Amino acid sequence: MKKLTISKLILAAATVSSCGLAVAQSDWRPMRQIIFDSERLHSTGSDADRAIMEALWAKDLKEHRVGLPVFTLIGDADIAGQRVVFSLLDTAGSERCDLAGEDPKSASGYNTLCTMLVTRWPSTGQAPSEIQGQCMLSYSDNQARNRMEYRVDKMQVHFRTIENGKVVPECNRLLKLQ
Repeated sequence: MKKLTISKLILAAATVSSCGLAVAQSDWRPMRQIIFDSERLHSTGSDADRAIMEALWAKDLKEHRVGLPVFTLIGDADIAGQRVVFSLLDTAGSERCDLAGEDPKSASGYNTLCTMLVTRWPSTGQAPSEIQGQCMLSYSDNQARNRMEYRVDKMQVHFRTIENGKVVPECNRLLKLQ
């Protein structure tokens, strides 16, 4: 079995079409929403997902849980025989995210650019790798039209953002694991 080294991550901005791969729609999986501190907004992830997010983002959750919702996204995959978790967090007061667009009506105006954590799970004690500038939709109650998705292809993970039913090309990312 090949040892997966999370510390050697390569993130490249790429459109899915430029990757030279024919991608079936069914290959894409939605990232799951875990929402903290909101009775009105509902999570799509499991209790196990929530426990992972509480562990990975413990410091941020402790600092920023002030009665306002905390939005997180989680995805995972088996890569080279190891479970790898991808996660994002956005909340008021956090320095982990910046607004992506100036115009709130533009294609990318509803996105924020956030830090993504990438780590093996269960944790090996190694700090997660942090990747800056990943698009994030903080919350959507309409997953058919607004969501973040990922697709695993061997040692690569493709990410994309679907907003108002359309792919936002500037949010496509390719993560290469070595």
